[in-house]
Amino acid sequence: MADTAVSPLIARLISLLTEEAKLLRGIHGEVADIKDELESIQIFLKDADARAAAEEDISDGAKTWVKQVREVAFHIDVAIDQYLLHEAKHDPRRLHFTGFFPKITHLLKTFNSRHEIATKIQEIKASVQKIKDRSKRYSFKSIDQGSSSGARNDRWHDPRKDSFYLDDADVVGIESPRDELIGWLVEGLPYRSVLSVVGMGGLGKTTLAKKVYDHQKVRGHFDCHAWIPVSQSYNTEHLLRSMIKQFCKARMEYPPQGLDEMDEELLINELRNYLQQKRVFQFDFGGHCPPALENLSHNIVEKCKGLPLAIVAIGGLLSTKDKTIFEWQNLHDGLGIELGRNPHLVGVDKILSLSYEDLPYNLKSCFLYLGMYPEDYSINCVRLIRQWIAEGFVKKIEGKTVEEIAREYLTELIHRSLVQVSIVDFDGKVRRCRLHDLLREIVLQKMKDLSFCHVLSKKELSFEGLTRRVSIDRGSYSVLKGFKDKHIHSILLFNLDELPKSFMITFFADFKLLKVMDFEDAPLYHIPEDMGSLFHLRYLSFRNTKVNVLPKSIGKLQNLETLDLKQTLICDIPVEINKLGKLRHFLAYNRDYKKDFNLTWQKGVKIQKGVGCLKSLQKLYYVKVNHGGIDLIEELGKLKQLKKLGIQNMTTEIGRAFCASIQNMKDLQSLEVSSICEDEIIDLQSMSSPPQFLQRLHISGRLDKLPDWIPKLQHLVRLRMFWSRLEDDPLKALQNLPNLLQLTFSRQAYDGEQLHFKTGGFLKLKELGLHHLNGLYSLMIDEGALPLLEMLSIGPTPQLKEVPSGIHHLKNLKQLNFWGYA
Repeated sequence: MADTAVSPLIARLISLLTEEAKLLRGIHGEVADIKDELESIQIFLKDADARAAAEEDISDGAKTWVKQVREVAFHIDVAIDQYLLHEAKHDPRRLHFTGFFPKITHLLKTFNSRHEIATKIQEIKASVQKIKDRSKRYSFKSIDQGSSSGARNDRWHDPRKDSFYLDDADVVGIESPRDELIGWLVEGLPYRSVLSVVGMGGLGKTTLAKKVYDHQKVRGHFDCHAWIPVSQSYNTEHLLRSMIKQFCKARMEYPPQGLDEMDEELLINELRNYLQQKRVFQFDFGGHCPPALENLSHNIVEKCKGLPLAIVAIGGLLSTKDKTIFEWQNLHDGLGIELGRNPHLVGVDKILSLSYEDLPYNLKSCFLYLGMYPEDYSINCVRLIRQWIAEGFVKKIEGKTVEEIAREYLTELIHRSLVQVSIVDFDGKVRRCRLHDLLREIVLQKMKDLSFCHVLSKKELSFEGLTRRVSIDRGSYSVLKGFKDKHIHSILLFNLDELPKSFMITFFADFKLLKVMDFEDAPLYHIPEDMGSLFHLRYLSFRNTKVNVLPKSIGKLQNLETLDLKQTLICDIPVEINKLGKLRHFLAYNRDYKKDFNLTWQKGVKIQKGVGCLKSLQKLYYVKVNHGGIDLIEELGKLKQLKKLGIQNMTTEIGRAFCASIQNMKDLQSLEVSSICEDEIIDLQSMSSPPQFLQRLHISGRLDKLPDWIPKLQHLVRLRMFWSRLEDDPLKALQNLPNLLQLTFSRQAYDGEQLHFKTGGFLKLKELGLHHLNGLYSLMIDEGALPLLEMLSIGPTPQLKEVPSGIHHLKNLKQLNFWGYA
């Protein structure tokens, strides 16, 4: 676990040494030496982690050594932050000094503080060298990169082995997957195949596999069979030898002579000869609750979130408790503590921990980060991904953006069943996720052991120790005062009652090393002017707060990557924001949900000329373009990295310039355009070469006709149109879009009387919405049209008096809504 602190630090040092070497003037050599020493130490840390995971005996000296490595990594990270902050604050170019004598005077004034930090880094370098030398005392082995898990021993009882001896009457709830697997094995493919049962530890995979393996229908179908448990670390020869012996035993045959002396090659040949012409199945690997306790028992089971291993283990623990509300309530409230110390639950803790220990090192920090969110919190995946990137957890890969790589990280955690999916978008992309309650308890303990993050409880008033991250849920803002000298670089706030102006005045000065500052949903009304002092800040969110002014000092945040102003009261963006060359995501708008849906219910922001300097920008929405005119539109055309753009207050005059700018955005995937009023015509016809990867298009405003380029968008998955007043049936032009999944016409997007979905059209469409189409009186659906449609929503459409003709052809329809009909 110690390497969770060292690996990201090494990656950071490598990045600094290669990409920002000028910032390290005076300490470049020391930093390079520290990086080299840490890489040498890292290979021993992996062995230490593997031993700890296997519960092998580790001396107190070795434990102290691991702790010292973590602590020195902490101090290195802080020292580098302090040095870079000092250099940034006193950079003559940044402070606009001119002339020889002013620069010399400035250097003399800052020499002592720079020398002090450099001396501290030299001392850390000496400490790292001593720690490396001491590693030789503990006989650590070199372990390669990859999965961090090492050998496991048998000092703990593996509860999965219990499933080998369960009677059928003792196992419930697996009949459906058992029968499905049996069907695949007996009636499936005639050639050799592998069936995998995957999921997080404790789901019941071993129990299910054993019940399938033991079923008479399966055993009778195959000529031979063997049950071979394969652990994290295994001996290949032992595995092959065991397999041959089991085959022979099942067929009442004697094992081959000399089997125990055969090497791996001979064992493989023996096994291949034996299995010729044989069909093989391989697999890796009455009381009642007292009425007074029934509700509480349901709450305890709910904590298990369907995890069979946890339900069985906690049921066993409850059997040792008095049948009183007090005893059971105590168990429910203290389940996290019990998980780590109670012998009845140690197996659950161990199994769940295996899922974490088996993660590649680059995913461990990402997984732990989910523990910073409150229990049962539905986490916005985009928010989480941007925070991972700001923390430096995501390794760059040529040809991919860091956002794409981070999304792959999240997908892997989901596939490993370590992260649960909460909400999936219409196109299958995961929008929100969460952490299983029991896994969260494991994560909280590991975060504490590793000093990864301190999660402040409501009752906690102070903190002693090392940490660079703080998460506060339902606590008081005042507890943050105890962290102002702790070198914190990430703060997440949840469910705070207040953040008074008197506290915020010194906030940024107290936390000057911040990289991630998430104020989302906080009771915040004021942003201090000195926000620009946060040189290291990469992620800043004021989402859903009451702030109404963005300080001009925003332009000093040279490393800022994400600025989230959604649902704030900020309307005007200072021109200084155009200095943020690393900004990737700029999100700003306010929606008034109390208003009826119209062109003014969502308000974007005004930005100034010069926005074309933001060359790293990938997402920009929503911008009012009527204030900057054609000049602003042409500036937008310089943002060639944009993937998502949302603009408001479009006018007829800037339509051609807008189309020209959009054509420059070759990577654009999402475009939202709205006009300044319902009667203003948006000119979108002049785009001869639209972005070929455009996936989502949202148009709110009047059109002369459907733009000719829309039917050419081969990757389009969502098309939504409002107030477009189209007179010709648009379905003929759109019906052959090969990947369209969602289509909406609303608010007089179509003024015609009839819509006809013809055979062979819209072959992939899943969701169709037809709303507020006042002229529509006929809707026809041919057989063979909309074959995959799952959701159809209609209304209010006052002239449509009958159920759509041919609706019975929609064989996959799951949801049908009619709105505004009495």
